[in-house]
Parts: sequence; structure tokens; C-alpha cells
Amino acid sequence: MKPHEKSNTAQDRGESDDQMLQQKEQNMYSKNEQQAMTKFLQNLVKSRLFGKWIWFADYDDTYAMKRMLFGMGLLQPRYDCDDRNAPDKIYLYKATSFGVEQNIDLVLGMAGVEDFSERIVQSMIDADLLEEIEGEIINTRWSEGGDIEEMLRPFAMRAYYEFYNVVPGSDEDPLKPLNRADAAPTDGANAPPLH
Repeated sequence: MKPHEKSNTAQDRGESDDQMLQQKEQNMYSKNEQQAMTKFLQNLVKSRLFGKWIWFADYDDTYAMKRMLFGMGLLQPRYDCDDRNAPDKIYLYKATSFGVEQNIDLVLGMAGVEDFSERIVQSMIDADLLEEIEGEIINTRWSEGGDIEEMLRPFAMRAYYEFYNVVPGSDEDPLKPLNRADAAPTDGANAPPLH
């Protein structure tokens, strides 16, 4: 572009990076896509929180999940550290406006992907899913050497039910035993005959 030509980019119009990103995000997802994203995040939390594995994600799982969430437009880099090329820069993130709308900090906490128990506790308090006194008790016990997963996981499970409006015993209840007709018989009475 020549110096005398007028540029019409967003920055030249005086829009900040955040304003440009918010406008891009608003145009990025349809209502159906947003609902699908919410369901995907709920299933992510459910599989991590109620699954048979360790709840807190290890480094590799955390890295992979955060990379996925960056790609989905829910997280963006936070450049407030000295070394922008640090190998752990995936940990330096902030929610995009769509991520805030999806309550991504709370979702990461309930999924055990967040690294800092204080941040998980605070995100549950901010969402009115945990009382301040409960958060203080958890953080105190943790600072005294308690197992943070053992202390925090029951509260995260309770938060899951409240946040996603899951009724205990309903079909969406992750702790409800399977009651399917195609389940294997346990007494052998209905088993096919052996030849």
C-alpha cells in the first residue's frame, strides 16, 4: 500500500485487538454450534470427573486439552511473561469472550485440567457453586498437606450437577447405573444355550 492510500483495516480504524477478536468470535459460531460446544464441554467434564481414571490431568493430558480448546476458540494466549517462546506457554492463557460465555475456567476446573486448586475453588465460588467457607476449608486442608483431589473432587461433582442442571437419578446422571435391555445377564438364566 502506498503512503497516500487509505487503509481500512480494523487497527487503522482504532479498534483494539480484543474488539477485533470479539467481533470475529461472534460471527464464528452459530447457535447450534454453541449448543454442540456446550454439550461437548459437559461430556468432557463428565468423562474426566466421573470416569475411572485419576481426575487431575497430567502434564501431557493438560497440554493436549488446552491445545484443543485453543483451536476451538475458547482460549487465547496470554503474553504477560518474559519468555514468549517458553515450552509451557500453553499454560499462559485467558478465556476468549466465547470461552467466558462457556464458563471455560469453571469447566477446566471441574474437568481436572486446571493446575491450581485455588483457581478451581475460586471459579466454583464465582459461579455460586461453592460457599466461601467451603473454599477456605479446602485450601487450608490442602496447605496442611491433604490430598487435594480427595478433598476437592466431591465438591466438583456437586458443582457438575448444579451447573449442568442434572437431576440425580435421571438419564443424564453419570452415577446412575445402566439399566439397559441389552446388558449382559448376571444369573445366566437368559443366556443362549451352549452347543
